[in-house]
Amino acid sequence: MRSCIRPCALTISPLPPTEKSGWRRALRAQHSGPAGIAELNGGELSPGPQVQTDAQVLEWVARDAETALHPACTCRLGVDALAVVAPDSLRVHGVDGLRVWGCLCDAQHHHANIYAPVMMIAEK
Repeated sequence: MRSCIRPCALTISPLPPTEKSGWRRALRAQHSGPAGIAELNGGELSPGPQVQTDAQVLEWVARDAETALHPACTCRLGVDALAVVAPDSLRVHGVDGLRVWGCLCDAQHHHANIYAPVMMIAEK
């Protein structure tokens, strides 16, 4: 069964110039260390020296990139037409058997670790 949840990262086409230059700068920084650093870290593993063009960088990012952040505030809680999640059951409207029990249905981002809010919602 394929997932019906798609975070839609990298769906802006073409990528804004700032996004391309950001990846290019990150790769350049990776290569501009003190002489002999490759001896200590074993050299570049990803994306590899063969990735040079913008198209290759984009292909690498689309294939290998992931977020270390827990998505939050992406499923509006409520009973109106714009709501995605029912407040009484945390069920996702229109998707049988799916509930949201993390910070996806929060109204705003937390400025701290999300463990406690996630546990509070999960206990509901």
